[in-house]
Formats: sequence, C-alpha cells, structure tokens
Amino acid sequence: SVTAVATKVAPEAAGGAETSTVTFDNLELGWYLLDSTVGTLCSLSATTPNATIKEKNELPTPDKKQDTTAVVKGVGDTITYTVEVEVKAGANNYVLHDTMSEGLTYNSDVTAKIKDTETEVALEDATLGEGETFAKKIANVGGYVGQTIVFTYSATINEKAVTVDKVTNTAKISYGENNKTTEESEVEYDLYDLKIFKYTTGENDAEVKLDGAKFELYDAKDGGNKIPLVYVAAVG
Repeated sequence: SVTAVATKVAPEAAGGAETSTVTFDNLELGWYLLDSTVGTLCSLSATTPNATIKEKNELPTPDKKQDTTAVVKGVGDTITYTVEVEVKAGANNYVLHDTMSEGLTYNSDVTAKIKDTETEVALEDATLGEGETFAKKIANVGGYVGQTIVFTYSATINEKAVTVDKVTNTAKISYGENNKTTEESEVEYDLYDLKIFKYTTGENDAEVKLDGAKFELYDAKDGGNKIPLVYVAAVG
C-alpha cells in the first residue's frame, strides 16, 4: 500500500466528496486498495466486496488569529499571530507551514504550547514548500491526542509595506504519511497611507510648497513615541 501511494498509482475510481457512502460499479474482479481523504487505507477483494473505513487519522483544522489587542502603527511595529490546532486521533506528522507576504519580516520566534496547561511542546524544522516562510513539525505529536496546541510567532512590518495596501499571512497544516494538507487559514492587516504637505501661503492665499521642510511624527496616544517614517519619493 505504501508503494502504491508513493508512486502515485492512478485510481480506478474515486468518489465520496458529498457522502460517506460510496458505491463503485463495473469493476473487474480482483484486489483493490482504498485510500480515504485523510490517509486511512483498507483493501477489497472479490470475496469481500464491502468495507467500512474508520478514520484513524482524523483531519486537523487549524485556526489562525492575529493579535488585535495591540495597535499596529506602521514600519517597525510587530504583529503577533497564533495558530490553534486540535490534535486528532491517529495524529501523525503534523507540520505547520506559514507564508508571509511582502512587507512582513518573520522574527524567527515560533513556539508551541498546550492550550490548557501552557506546557511547552517541542518543535522540529521541516521541509519548506515553495514560497513558504517557515515550516515546523510537532515532535511526538501522537502523545497530544485530544489536546489543543497553540503556535505563537510574530512578524515585523518592514519598509516594503509602503508599496502595498495590506500585508497577509497564511498558515496550513500538513499531516499523515502522505503529507496531505488542510485548507489555508489567512489573516490580513490593512495599511494606511498618510500624506503630509508642508506649505506656506502665497499670493491670493495660494498654497506654496515649503522647500526644505523637516518634521517628525509622534503618537499622542502611546506615550509620545516617535512614529518611524520611510522615504518613498519626492512629489510636486
């Protein structure tokens, strides 16, 4: 069965997307291998044409969240993310794959803990997929069945963020011997463009650009901290 999966043998028939019961007609007598969507295998033969699959490797469903308690201002600020994953029966080879868009710099700080006890969970490096920012595998994931593991990590908004109107972050879990993957869970943060025009008043109250003007911005709601500015281009 492992060889058939590894070599990607083309199936004789497929079905069951909308129902838990599938009937295949007009198949020749012989041995058949059934593979469920979450990687559970069983066999059929001419003498045992019926079978029931009980999933031993249930589908994990990651829940990705963005920290909304902190006010993110702009370049240089940090966004914290969490991904919660309930470890299902038959758990095998759970890997968190995360992809950050341009404008975000990963801080290489991912940790994992059991939600109810805050006990730290060991992570291992995993193979990166195309375009992915990081991939981390839960070590000994089978020992956490029935518990929820919370991944926490952060990204810093970088200078490239000024060229886009939002930054996005997506996560998914691969699982099982066949490295099947869950649907991607995505969060995004909208960025806002603040334009400041320094001018003096000319004839007929016309606004005349003030050459050589320099200024700094401070956040009045955050203890007067300076807001970092990024030069994009001269205008006017």
